[in-house]
Amino acid sequence: MKNNEETTKEEQERLKRPYRRWTSEDKKLLKKIFPTMMNTEVANEMGRPLSSVISQAFKMRLKKKPTFRTQIGRINIAKRWGSPKKK
Repeated sequence: MKNNEETTKEEQERLKRPYRRWTSEDKKLLKKIFPTMMNTEVANEMGRPLSSVISQAFKMRLKKKPTFRTQIGRINIAKRWGSPKKK
């Protein structure tokens, strides 16, 4: 365990950041955009850390739309393995 003298500057900055509570307006926006946007895009749009967006979406039991998940799966496969070859 680290004592206060051993904490890095990054950890000190992280601890200084104010915590922003989720307002009802924030939750409404998250509910609207989460199902059809990438988590990183949602975090950027809302000006919140990615982990905060994921955690709040989990608490609200939000899910991605099945069609969006399929689309993202295809994109990920194409990135990983290349585009499928047509016969």
